[in-house]
Amino acid sequence: MNNEINKLCLIYELKGRQELYASMYLNILDRMAKMTKIQSTKANYRILNNRLKGLMEESIVPKNTNEKEVMGYSLALEYIMSDYDNIPFNKDTLIKLHNMIFSYNDLEIKNIEDIFKYYEFSIKGENNPLIYIPEILFRFIKAEAFKDGNARIARLIILLLLFKNGFFIGKYISISYLIEENKEEYKKSIKKSDSKEFINFFLDLIYKAYDIVNNKFLDIAKDNLSSSEKVLRQIIKQIKPVSKEDIIQLCPDISQRTIERALKNLQENNKIKKVGVGKTTKYILRGDNKDEN
Repeated sequence: MNNEINKLCLIYELKGRQELYASMYLNILDRMAKMTKIQSTKANYRILNNRLKGLMEESIVPKNTNEKEVMGYSLALEYIMSDYDNIPFNKDTLIKLHNMIFSYNDLEIKNIEDIFKYYEFSIKGENNPLIYIPEILFRFIKAEAFKDGNARIARLIILLLLFKNGFFIGKYISISYLIEENKEEYKKSIKKSDSKEFINFFLDLIYKAYDIVNNKFLDIAKDNLSSSEKVLRQIIKQIKPVSKEDIIQLCPDISQRTIERALKNLQENNKIKKVGVGKTTKYILRGDNKDEN
């Protein structure tokens, strides 16, 4: 219990800082939110970047079932982000979200009535949302409420309940992406018979999300660096090779075109090297630059 309390205190402290930074940098919030939607959709579906952008902007027609789901998931994200306050957490909402993504004529939902009872009980009892939200997620995933798509619906539930409780961190960093980055720990905690380990996993995840976003704002606040220097610094910070999309997420104050120019410049000046080709292309610091900071 003390461990949970400590984590909650840290999260609320970072939440306060993030809200302050966000109020100071309104000009980059839209770009961060747009990138978060792209990264969240990409974390749930394997698809080429040029197709992903077109589907999310509804400028191209989906070619197959997977692309239809991508478009539906994007619409579901937008629905939650734009209207969360008017969306109730109930059976009808879960069915609506599922129908936005998947096309089933015989949709059934089961084993979840106790989840909504627990939710109502938690609200009336003024329980901490950062404790009851992961408990709801744990119960939902265990219930296997739908025949298919439970993991994706669970990630939408995270956003909906966080937003409804004033935690807007999911607008500025993809919670789905962080779950994918910590997939093994996520799976391990879900397999447990009780929710204690999953709640701790969830708290660690939310803390990490706030910490990453706050560090982005801190970097923006103290920077007089060039775009190339900012991109290089982010690559230096990473342990593994990073993709262009990762760098765009890490540098929300720099446009995609400028980042592409910076990557080209850094390669030409032997600061970084390219790993992989095509859609698997990533970037890493060259060995002789490892001591830079």
